[in-house]
Amino acid sequence: MTTPPANSPPAGKTNKFVFALFFALLAVTIVLLVRRGGEPPVFAHLSRDAALQQVKASGGVLVVRATAAWCGPCQRMNRGAWRDPRVEQWFKSNGLAVSLDVDAAPQEAQQLHVSALPTLIAYVGGEEFDRAVGYRDADGLLAWLTAVKRGERAGLAESRRPRPDGGSQ
Repeated sequence: MTTPPANSPPAGKTNKFVFALFFALLAVTIVLLVRRGGEPPVFAHLSRDAALQQVKASGGVLVVRATAAWCGPCQRMNRGAWRDPRVEQWFKSNGLAVSLDVDAAPQEAQQLHVSALPTLIAYVGGEEFDRAVGYRDADGLLAWLTAVKRGERAGLAESRRPRPDGGSQ
């Protein structure tokens, strides 16, 4: 029987290391697959102001989504509703969506009176028209978007911000 060199690890430790490395790589792969490439493609890479100008000229709807990387419901919408082909088609036909990371742009989030996540702010004619707060699946998101397009407000009092003149929207 041959003995291994004195400086080589025992076979059991090598196998444990390979096993641990395999599972670490598998975990990283799963996390990357779950995230599905980061930002959903439905979001235009425009500032809110540039997007407002674009939809104002075209008569479309702008939806600003306030989100954060640590927001569980936001991430669920990223994996589901925002990637739904019906939602993508709705925006192709009716307007634009832009994303606002509240951690990257805290002053803008404060100016928009974002106090809960996710917050969706709909603009029609360049003016804020309605808000929706909280998780929505694709059907719920489409129902809200369709209502906004028809000129109907959701009537979610808790999601409305006060107007500067003290009134409500």
